[in-house]
Amino acid sequence: AEMAGAGECKARALVEGDDVSTSTVHEMNVFSKTYLPAKVAFLDLVEKVCPQTDRASWHPDRTTAKECDVPGQFSREVATAFASGMYAGCGSYCLFSATEPWQKGWTWEPSRHCWEKVTPHPPKMGQEPNECFFKYKAEVEAAVARVSETGCHDPEAVARLKEAEVQIKSELASEGVVAPVCRADEPDAVPDLDAAAQVKDCLAYWDEEWTPPADSMGKAMIEQALGVPSEARDSPRYVYFDNDLGGFNNIRMAFEWVTAFAAITGRILVLPPPAGWYLINFGNIKVGAGGLGGVSHYSQFFDVTFLNETLSKYGSEAINFTEFVRREGEALGLPDMVRQNGGADWTEPKTGPESKHRRVMRDWAMENFYPGTWSPFDSMLCVPDCKPEWEASQAPHGGGYGAARLRVPDAPNDHTRDGRPLGSYVLANHSQKVIYFPDKAGDKKKGTRTYRQFGQVATAFWFRHEAGTVENHRLLRSIHYTDLVFEAASRVVAFMGLFNYSSMHIRRNDLQYQSAFVSAKGSVQNTAALLRPNETLYIASDELEAGFFQAFHHRYCVYRLKDFFGPRGGNALTGLHIPDNLLGPIEQVIMASGRVFIGTHLSTFSSFVNRLRGYIGTPDTNTWYHNGQELAYVKQNMVGGNEWTREEPSLWEQ
Repeated sequence: AEMAGAGECKARALVEGDDVSTSTVHEMNVFSKTYLPAKVAFLDLVEKVCPQTDRASWHPDRTTAKECDVPGQFSREVATAFASGMYAGCGSYCLFSATEPWQKGWTWEPSRHCWEKVTPHPPKMGQEPNECFFKYKAEVEAAVARVSETGCHDPEAVARLKEAEVQIKSELASEGVVAPVCRADEPDAVPDLDAAAQVKDCLAYWDEEWTPPADSMGKAMIEQALGVPSEARDSPRYVYFDNDLGGFNNIRMAFEWVTAFAAITGRILVLPPPAGWYLINFGNIKVGAGGLGGVSHYSQFFDVTFLNETLSKYGSEAINFTEFVRREGEALGLPDMVRQNGGADWTEPKTGPESKHRRVMRDWAMENFYPGTWSPFDSMLCVPDCKPEWEASQAPHGGGYGAARLRVPDAPNDHTRDGRPLGSYVLANHSQKVIYFPDKAGDKKKGTRTYRQFGQVATAFWFRHEAGTVENHRLLRSIHYTDLVFEAASRVVAFMGLFNYSSMHIRRNDLQYQSAFVSAKGSVQNTAALLRPNETLYIASDELEAGFFQAFHHRYCVYRLKDFFGPRGGNALTGLHIPDNLLGPIEQVIMASGRVFIGTHLSTFSSFVNRLRGYIGTPDTNTWYHNGQELAYVKQNMVGGNEWTREEPSLWEQ
């Protein structure tokens, strides 16, 4: 029979015509008629069902009704499948037959701009199963259910798909891949809070009580070195900064640098007003965010109270924006709209009516505060100052990884400097009431510079005395997440066992470096030598396809964060209220607590997990990546001074 079918089995829609310009769609069932007339041109249907604005950006023409390797530019069978809605959504790679979805489908090939035919038959040995039938199984079952309502239903279809999966597992076994034996679901389980408390104590990597050496860093040291007159030492001085324009971990890195600068120079750190943060309050948010709109502030993520206790040891403190307005708003002449209600109402959202506020304080600060020109990218700041012989002994950039120190014994080596000039903080800088670090893109045509504090914090400052380096590293440990992050992570870690599982971060969606993406099968192959058979594996990812990690499930006992809100994860997080914007930090701590961690190259989310592992004292602090031709081991002494995608081991070793 033609595509309309025969007897009681007929397609949900019938496409007639020989090409896309003349084809029409009719005989649609009740589901199509809810939003389409009984007869419509195919191109009109395409635009009605999947408007151009709704189609996925990576294949905007996926509604092209062309079958790969088949003569002609138009396939009525493909067009009928599309007209019948045999797909999960406008961005889906998979399309299923309108009459036999259990045995025929197509997968979109964006490079060839056509649909390639796929079937549920098990692949040949060594070949990867096609994604539509063996990865996105929920889509197949949904397609079968749609057709069953038109009378075209094979009751054995789903059973055959399951048989095919059994055959795949058999083939895996023949390759020596043994199916994992995983922990059974525990519907009645309750969190082991005593075990979680013990884990939480182990994860507390920050120092509680210590007294910094007088010659290390801080207000007293810098003012003595600069020769600040005693009568001027009681005058408060501030550091004000913008949030970094990148995602959360970029914001964290810039926050670390500015906090270190404030402590080193003895200035009061002013936290910016609540504002919209990228991928937290706005942007193409996938997972782990608080939702579109609203504002974020640092005390939501970091233990600012503990940080203040640490800053006080260096003659500094951190205050919120409202307190800054109360102390200095009138004296500094801050804009009237900023000072309303003592600054308590001032926010800088990215969306909504108040989004116009976003530039008010920033533009005013650029005109009235002293803009700081130091940054991890542009300079290496000497503390308390640079020795003249350091500049005189500068070697040309390009010394290479592991380059020896220069002739001057205590000078930073060529690799540590990474081509950056040495910078100084002098008395003229210290005399400024407020130093402002903007986050502002430059314009080469206008000759304006870029201001940004995000970068490699480990080598952003060069201390004349080793005590200063140690204190700076201790300060960075004090910039830790809130108690709720460690409470939630400890429950999950207690369930799997501290250092008794491996973890992996697979970033798939919002990472700008598309070259970092590999298939699940590729990641399995890249990491097989490092992971143990039948091992418990925790995976954090922004991949949204439910079946993407099936290849890992064949080999390991895979857990995702959502499992711990139910019986599969022993109800470890059930009843614990966790804001969405803390899910990312929680997963970082969970991954840091495993036996081995494998991250995503070029991801600052992954790199901070490696630093946390060093802080916690995990058995393996090597840097491993899943997304390469083979498992990539990165030598720890290869982290350059300006290399912001990896962590410098001295942060936890020194």
